Amino acid sequence: MIDAFGALLPEGEYLPLLLDVEPRLIVPGKEGDYFSGEQVDAWGIDQFWGLPEHPRTRYYRTFETAVDADAHLYEFVVPMVPPTWNERERVEEYVALMKRGTVPTAVAISTLDVCVSSGVK
Repeated sequence: MIDAFGALLPEGEYLPLLLDVEPRLIVPGKEGDYFSGEQVDAWGIDQFWGLPEHPRTRYYRTFETAVDADAHLYEFVVPMVPPTWNERERVEEYVALMKRGTVPTAVAISTLDVCVSSGVK
């Protein structure tokens, strides 16, 4: 996998990982939504709109962990196209494969974005 995809990446420092994930589908504004939960707890409500940020799509939460007393890492999987664009037959093909025990593989490139709170709300 590294040989196949590594040549496509710009020169830089990478940490390749092979992970098993069980994504949880999240509906914005509902239980488990980072943007109306943890983000509001950390950064507060948007001062202009008076509402939490809205991702404008359903997304998946996978991994999260405390980094230290003041930092937390959250991992999300966000669809690249609206689910309505998916070809139903192709989705059903993957469902059938998984029912027979096939484990799908996805390749993802992640970017770490470090944000620092000024403490002002």
